Amino acid sequence: MIALFLSLLCLTQETGDYHPRNTDWNGLSALWELAGERLLPLERVQELDWSRVDPSAHTLLFWSPSIWVPPGKLWAFLHQGGRVILAEDFRNGANLFVDMGLMLLPEKSRFPKAVPLVDGHLLTSGLGQLVSNHPASFVPVQTPLWAFPDSARALVLEVAVGEGRLLLVSDPSLVINDMLGRGDNRAFALRMLQWASERDRKIWLLTDFTERGWPSWVEADTAGRQKSVREHVREVVESVRDLLTRHETGARVLAILLLGPFVYLVLWFSSQGTPQLARKPPTLSTSTEMARLWLRMLALAELVSRRMGVPGPLYTLPVRQVRALGQDHLPDSAFLRDRFVRMVAGLARSGLAQGTPRAVDHTQLLEWIDVAEEVLRQFDDRDERAPSGAFESPE
Repeated sequence: MIALFLSLLCLTQETGDYHPRNTDWNGLSALWELAGERLLPLERVQELDWSRVDPSAHTLLFWSPSIWVPPGKLWAFLHQGGRVILAEDFRNGANLFVDMGLMLLPEKSRFPKAVPLVDGHLLTSGLGQLVSNHPASFVPVQTPLWAFPDSARALVLEVAVGEGRLLLVSDPSLVINDMLGRGDNRAFALRMLQWASERDRKIWLLTDFTERGWPSWVEADTAGRQKSVREHVREVVESVRDLLTRHETGARVLAILLLGPFVYLVLWFSSQGTPQLARKPPTLSTSTEMARLWLRMLALAELVSRRMGVPGPLYTLPVRQVRALGQDHLPDSAFLRDRFVRMVAGLARSGLAQGTPRAVDHTQLLEWIDVAEEVLRQFDDRDERAPSGAFESPE
């Protein structure tokens, strides 16, 4: 009976979501085979022992992890030069998005397509689109690698954390068996594993696992450590004891009021008895409308470039070439051609090619978005069989 139970338990685990041995639609067996074909060092880890982790030799691949990932340990690993890939939508790994100020939001359309927004990167170069499956998305302040044109929100973002690199993917279904053959998903998955294995790193796949310990190299880093939970608790107890000794009237009532947060503190951090690095994770998000508008503008500019057959961003071209593109692709509307040329010139002046855009007000950005959308509508009207992807299809 016990043997039968263990067999059923093992079978259940291996047919779960994102399991590398699951050959059904929701498994990662195809990704596992891809890694094996290319001799990439992908290893499934069921117990993450942080004392065995080497930031210079390992990449941690959290693919919709089954447990809550301790942020302090992860940030410490990244600050020491580690690499991490986190693929999550709304499960246990979402706490790391929250720690960075990123709110995950659901995409409304089914199988939405993302487009690349950064040229010359291993994860985007030569790729056209990623097809997702009911994904989440988010709004960072820096340009993502991949984003959804319709919502102007990100799908894939690479971030520097100290000496390390963090890759965020807001749809873990992107590389499941059913999705790997869609769009450029397979090529993206291969490049993601290549990115993870750079400098002969081993890739630890973490889906259904347990974790324990603390990185041994953090214990020696006393300068960058916060006080442990035990030290915080001791300070609270001593403060309340001193208060009760010096002030009897009303002090006991105050002590009772302090008891609730004190108990919450103990329960919340009871599993985090080890010190954490004082350095906070980067705050990547902003609630401003301008961030969303810029993401929308970047995605639309990328789509216009592709529809006009331009290999790079339009705003890097000479004015004469931009005018020629307008004449070739917008022959029936002199007014739209003029707006198109002024939009590209404005994007070039904004400093977009050099990094974060600047000196553009809200009204001007809305005008450029309107121009780009109108140009794409012109293309869609002429070729209904190959829509730009900038607008949702009517249901």
